[in-house]
Amino acid sequence: MENQRIRLIDIAEELGLSTATVSNVIHGKTKKVSEETVKRVQELLEKRQYIPSMAGVLLAQNDSKWRAWSSLVFASRITADFVKRCIYHLLFTTAA
Repeated sequence: MENQRIRLIDIAEELGLSTATVSNVIHGKTKKVSEETVKRVQELLEKRQYIPSMAGVLLAQNDSKWRAWSSLVFASRITADFVKRCIYHLLFTTAA
């Protein structure tokens, strides 16, 4: 995995854990995770030099403003793509 960003799923697969467990350790939610597992995850995170993505960090914060903004951006992209396809269809596929 040289020159590739290490993902949470890569860490989970290497340790044989779920992505939820690894995510919980990363975000300090370790009440339901054994100390041994926490230690294994933290050691591999350090060894692989894992850096969380900014989007993941913001989503993990459970900030409703971030979710609303990202939903709006996503909806805008879908709408823009739909409008672009409609215009293309009207201009290039309609019989004269």
